[in-house]
Amino acid sequence: MSAILTAALAYAARGGLAVFPARPDKKCSYKSAEYSDGRKWGMTRDPAEIRADFSRWPRAGIGIPTGAINRRRRSISTAGPIAGSTAIQSPRCRRG
Repeated sequence: MSAILTAALAYAARGGLAVFPARPDKKCSYKSAEYSDGRKWGMTRDPAEIRADFSRWPRAGIGIPTGAINRRRRSISTAGPIAGSTAIQSPRCRRG
């Protein structure tokens, strides 16, 4: 299992956050509401759908919608580790 898939599953399971497969080349999802039962960006908390999405698009990043859909969810940092997972470092931007 890839580190990105592990993190996406953790955000959904431990943090209760809806996630979607984000394109690496554009600021958008690989999925759309039209093909996702009306869910914007194809967002989901369903582990089976997350696995399918990140298997279909292995280069995808993790998109996390902001706003009411993900408000008042448990903090990932206080949720505890997932068995067998490793910490993922967020990429740092270099300004220049």
